[in-house]
This record gives sequence, structure tokens and C-alpha cells, in this order.
Amino acid sequence: MDKWHYNLAKEFKKRDNPKDFKPSEAIVVSLSPIVLTVLDSKIKLTEDKNLIISEWFKFRWDIDKTFALSQDVPNLLDDAKNYCDEATTNVQSYLSSAQSSCASATSVTETHSYGGAPCQMPTAVAALSAAIASVSNAVTEVKADLSAAVSKVSEAITKNKTELLQLKLNLQIDDKVIIVPSSQADIFFLIDKVL
Repeated sequence: MDKWHYNLAKEFKKRDNPKDFKPSEAIVVSLSPIVLTVLDSKIKLTEDKNLIISEWFKFRWDIDKTFALSQDVPNLLDDAKNYCDEATTNVQSYLSSAQSSCASATSVTETHSYGGAPCQMPTAVAALSAAIASVSNAVTEVKADLSAAVSKVSEAITKNKTELLQLKLNLQIDDKVIIVPSSQADIFFLIDKVL
């Protein structure tokens, strides 16, 4: 009995499969378009011709290309903090003015001209003053909570920005990169930068 499956396996081994799919090192010689050299500059690989840039590489290459993360995010955080500081200062100023007015109002004493009985207006103003003091305390607590919230948001954004910038790929001429051959002849994938 012929072992046909052994013969079929031998035929698969004989076909012209690529022998080596190992990653290789290349040197960057140009950035726009990306051009790499391999084997002591004997072979040139050019982006969109015989070099395909991986999506992950493109993502890392494009991070902060506009410098929005490096410059805009800290400025926006500073603006938000300044806005919160200004808002709390304004609220405190209004409350201080209201408390001063209440203090002035409670210090007024008056008697009715007809019967000589003391006026009840200072008692009403005192109650109003106490209400404003309660609002002032509440605003102070809200200010502290708001300040803590802004601080936590700022910390989170700064951490995320820092983590994202750590992924950024700063590719320069003469950097070494890793390439992998594709199953098609003379086509390579740029995978990552050698650190």
C-alpha cells in the first residue's frame, strides 16, 4: 500500500516557500517618504513602493505631530485652573460684600415713633445674615470640592498625556528599525524602532 499522505507532505515541502521570515535591522536614510537601507546600504526600501508601514508604527509616529499634547493640554489645564480660581474669588467677594451689608443692617436700631416699641427689623435682618453665612459656608465647601476635582482631573489628564507621549516614536535619520519580509517577494513591513 502506497503512503500517499507522505508523498503529499513531501510535495508541500518541495514547493518554493520563502526560506526566511526573520526580522531584520534597517537604517533610516530619509523621513519623507521613509527610506531604509539594508545590508550595508546595498538595498533601499521606500515607503509605499517596497516598504509597508505598520498601523501601530503609524499611530506612534503620528502621536503629537501637531504638538497639541505637548503644548495645548497644559495650557488648557492652566486656563481651567485660572477660571476656577477666578470664579471662587468672585463668589468670595460677593459673599464678603453681602456679609458686610448684613452686619451694617443688623447694627441699626430703631424704635417706632408712635408707641416707642423696638422695631423687629433687626431680628429679621439677623436671620437673613445667618442664612447668608450658611450659604457662605456651603460655597466654601463647594469651592474646596471643586478645587479637589480640578486637581484630580488635572492629575489624570497629565498622567494620560505622559503615558501617551511615552508611546511617541521619534524617528530620526540613522535610527535602526526592525523590518519583516512579507510573503510577497521584495515587500517588507516596517514594524518598530530599535531602542
